[in-house]
Amino acid sequence: MSQFNSIPQTELLLRQAISERIKLILYINKIDHALLELQLQQEDLFQIFQRNIENFNSIIATYSGPVDAAKDTVGFGSSLHG
Repeated sequence: MSQFNSIPQTELLLRQAISERIKLILYINKIDHALLELQLQQEDLFQIFQRNIENFNSIIATYSGPVDAAKDTVGFGSSLHG
């Protein structure tokens, strides 16, 4: 569950997507890894998700509205397990 590896590149791509009026959806991947291999507790996992969403929102705050899991703009999943 790493933070954004390259903030300047991420911000550039987000700014471009927003300027092209692309709806932003944050996808948090490797949920299986967090649950099965790292065996994170529910509260720890929630804190990690919340921090990642807040970091993403702080990047896009200047250009667009925030993402929100309750509004279907955040997805969680595992590419490996579909």
